[in-house]
Amino acid sequence: MADASSGHEEAPPDEDSVGPPDFAGLTEAMRQLGSVKDEASGLACLSRLRECLASVTAISDEALWEAAFDGLVAGSIAAVPSEAAPLYAALKKLTIKLHANKLKKTVRDVGSPEFTKGVVGIIRQLERSPAGRCKWVKPKLTRANQYFRSQARRLLPDDDSDSPSPPPSGPAERRRAKARGARASAATAEHAAVEGAPAWPVAGWETSPHSAAAPAATRDARHGMSEGADASLTKAAMDIARMALATPERVDEYLAIAAELQAVARRLCRGSGHRVALYGSVATGLASATSDLDCVFVGSGARASMTADDVRDEARERGGKSRRRGVFAAPPPMKNLERELTKGSPTAFRVVEAIGFARIPILRLVHTPTKTDIDLSFNSVVGVHNSRLLHSYVCFDMLNRVAPLVTLVKRWAKARRINDSSRDTLSSFAYTLMVVFFLQQRGVLPNLQAPGLLRAYERWRGAPMPAVTVHGFKLRYCADEEFLGKLAEFRLESRRFSTESIGSLLLGFFTYYASVFDWEQHAVSVRLGRPRPRKGWEAGVRGRMGIEDPFENERDLCATLGKNGRLRGQERIFSELGRARDILMRGMSGGAGELGAVLEELLGK
Repeated sequence: MADASSGHEEAPPDEDSVGPPDFAGLTEAMRQLGSVKDEASGLACLSRLRECLASVTAISDEALWEAAFDGLVAGSIAAVPSEAAPLYAALKKLTIKLHANKLKKTVRDVGSPEFTKGVVGIIRQLERSPAGRCKWVKPKLTRANQYFRSQARRLLPDDDSDSPSPPPSGPAERRRAKARGARASAATAEHAAVEGAPAWPVAGWETSPHSAAAPAATRDARHGMSEGADASLTKAAMDIARMALATPERVDEYLAIAAELQAVARRLCRGSGHRVALYGSVATGLASATSDLDCVFVGSGARASMTADDVRDEARERGGKSRRRGVFAAPPPMKNLERELTKGSPTAFRVVEAIGFARIPILRLVHTPTKTDIDLSFNSVVGVHNSRLLHSYVCFDMLNRVAPLVTLVKRWAKARRINDSSRDTLSSFAYTLMVVFFLQQRGVLPNLQAPGLLRAYERWRGAPMPAVTVHGFKLRYCADEEFLGKLAEFRLESRRFSTESIGSLLLGFFTYYASVFDWEQHAVSVRLGRPRPRKGWEAGVRGRMGIEDPFENERDLCATLGKNGRLRGQERIFSELGRARDILMRGMSGGAGELGAVLEELLGK
């Protein structure tokens, strides 16, 4: 089969013929690209987009590019000079558009190899421009390029697959063919080197012995659903998930709020190394429009880096605490930050509550202009790494099934009122780990903490992974976007992974945890990528569900269950899992047309 992108890229316009940057035209062309309905309109839109992109990438002022790059990496336009703001906005919108599910859906709906190859040409045009140097832009373009190339190959006629590829006709094509061959050879050699295996997957690394070692036909089964029912359920599920996830504009708001908090921290602690870091749903890419913004204030000095337990011990040594709650318990930077946030009038932030005497001190804030709730904790650095790990899992699947499935499960748990850890049920973080673990068993996701994968990553980068220890916990996991992109590309091309649809996975999730997973003998462990035996696990409690924290191995996220001595919350969770499974199974027998209503019943209150 001929390469999906060969011979279909138009040469960029000559620099002398390119006019001033057409940011407005670029924005309009990007908007039209998501609403293309047929091949003719799609090719016309791509032609216009190519011309506008050429005018933008012809900018020769390196200072403008570097300023835009700094803003993209920082995730905020606040630090970008006004003259570089249009370039920053154009690069961000175009990169997000080319990496978005909406464009992928448009490509699948149009079903044209020419249109798909045109999208690949736009991506390569951007990669060859100065924007390709930006470490925020480059990995996203690489993944988009891999996905659309694979789509273009699938759309080629069957008789094309048997015809030999024409030999490279020019120096540029010969270089590209040589590079493709070198990458394929390197990938094969590297994969074979892992654990002495001939190729990926490796048990305990990409998949677990309990998961996708089964043939592809078994992994891709639709649990008895007809093709029409599966497609109907998948479409309805994707529509709901797409509406629930935060828009790019809302994500920008979250990042701008975090930048404001960072500015306050810098003003308060000049030169001390303090910073504000994101974690939670915004950092993982799973935020909704109404999500809270979770941030952590990280100190650098000995006293600034004190944990809540250290501060509590110090308070007790002083003879207790004062009548004002948390006066000795809250670390000094937290108290200073509270005063700094409430200075002046009007203020962008309003302090709702200061919880100092706690395992993790928290300031509960509201960002007044956007009415966004904020939880600003202190020194909970493990949460930042947990979020980075989950973000890597969300971005890994090139078929983009992780975020929609997590969103649907979280929405189901919220609708059924079983997602509040303070009320004898589980947190959203626990449900997210359950989804990731299930997808590991189904062969959709690898284990990013597996020793074999980490050794392969060290060989790939040519250096050992740096040791990261936070509060006594050794954190080892792979979050390198370039390496994971190569692993994902190999899995996609070799078909060594599950291609189950969202509908099938949604039904599989409820079936797995309601009737397959042995909660009595095992606990959920994303760290191991397989069920963790309860024997020898000190955190586990007999008769209670178990979900291991990915880094704090002796922390059970199900410890929130049964605080009053009875596991009523757990009983409700099991009941709701069975109810969800039965609703979906009943909907299958009613035909494809009823599955949308079935999904509404599943997620209803």
